[in-house]
Amino acid sequence: MQDLKDKSLKQGSALLVVLGFLTFITISAVAFAIYMRVERQATSNYRHSIAARHLLETALFRAMDEIDGELRLESVSRFPDWPGRVRASPAVYVNSTDPVVRDRSNYRPNS
Repeated sequence: MQDLKDKSLKQGSALLVVLGFLTFITISAVAFAIYMRVERQATSNYRHSIAARHLLETALFRAMDEIDGELRLESVSRFPDWPGRVRASPAVYVNSTDPVVRDRSNYRPNS
């Protein structure tokens, strides 16, 4: 009778160890899932901010190029090509002495 009681106590302790281990695994899995969700949201926010920054820079460069192109028109005589002017877009540079530059590798400004 004593052996039967000891055997049931050992089986009960094994059950408690297994249940404790399963509880630990479940809590770890839930914590990991929550952590991954937060990280995925942070990554998505970062990706969107980078895309927005690239769009902003593209729009800024496009606006600068449009303004620069307007200033270089030969019909606009009130904005001369002053010495030391930075040419942001040599591909659209048009002057009476220079042809339209189509290849940037061969571009040499008149200085």
